[in-house]
Amino acid sequence: MEDISGTGIEITLIALPTFPAGLTLNAFADDADPLDTPELQTADWGMGVNGDLVIWNTPKPIEVTINMIPETEQERNLALLADANRPAKGKITTKDVIVMTASYPDGTRKPLTSGRLVASLPLTPVASAGRFKSKPYRFIFENKL
Repeated sequence: MEDISGTGIEITLIALPTFPAGLTLNAFADDADPLDTPELQTADWGMGVNGDLVIWNTPKPIEVTINMIPETEQERNLALLADANRPAKGKITTKDVIVMTASYPDGTRKPLTSGRLVASLPLTPVASAGRFKSKPYRFIFENKL
């Protein structure tokens, strides 16, 4: 029997210069996937005019989305990180370089390096049921060790 439980997952995130000591994230949402990543396309392809298949490898960034319980201390820290990296008129943007390590319940650790926070929600959304919705934070990474 294989146990594929994800309960107990934890993410460590170091963002330089905003959070050099790092953040520990484990207050994951219940209404969206806590840790998600889309399929990673490792090659592109095409067809020559005579129907010959051509294929070539293309480097692609690794995309990761984490969904946090809104208004927790951990989520507020990520909101601070997002705001520090949000460009605006008259505002200094920190351009944090991020290292993220996902620690799985079985002890496996997956580090991602040379990353940036690329998307977040500027406000906390409210569902029609009256509760706050989870807050997604999307990151892009250059490498996986």
